[in-house]
Amino acid sequence: MKRKLLFVTSRDNDFDQDLSYALDLAKMTDRGMAILLVKKKNLADKFEKMMMAVTFAEAGEHDAAIEIMNRRDEKDEVTRMLEERCLASGMATAVYSAMRDATVSLKDFLKNDTGVDMVLLSPSVAGNGAISPKELKRLVRMAALPVVTMVKQTQTV
Repeated sequence: MKRKLLFVTSRDNDFDQDLSYALDLAKMTDRGMAILLVKKKNLADKFEKMMMAVTFAEAGEHDAAIEIMNRRDEKDEVTRMLEERCLASGMATAVYSAMRDATVSLKDFLKNDTGVDMVLLSPSVAGNGAISPKELKRLVRMAALPVVTMVKQTQTV
């Protein structure tokens, strides 16, 4: 079984340089690749969704309220774009979506997929204070395999 590099990134990220680096790293280390898209759901998004469902429920539209609360993202254009770019670079890549934060999503993913032998965290997940040092330490300990973080350079020298 070919080992895989797991690239963890945020759905609302600019993928150009990060994805290119992840693909190059996977090719240089002779690994397959999987991408885990985590969705940064903040409290305001959850509140907005609940308020919309409450509005429909109060208006007697209970089916619509239930549908809103149970709505899940389907395979969207971001997922398709990532798959196409990976395939164009010569690497077939599976793209997975997660609705939770990076730490919980990564733990769940690694529990179910034992083929991963390295984790690469994009700047949107690990950079600029997006993840605390305490969380990162817990993540490394939980993963029990190499976890590489990427950060973007904020200033050019």
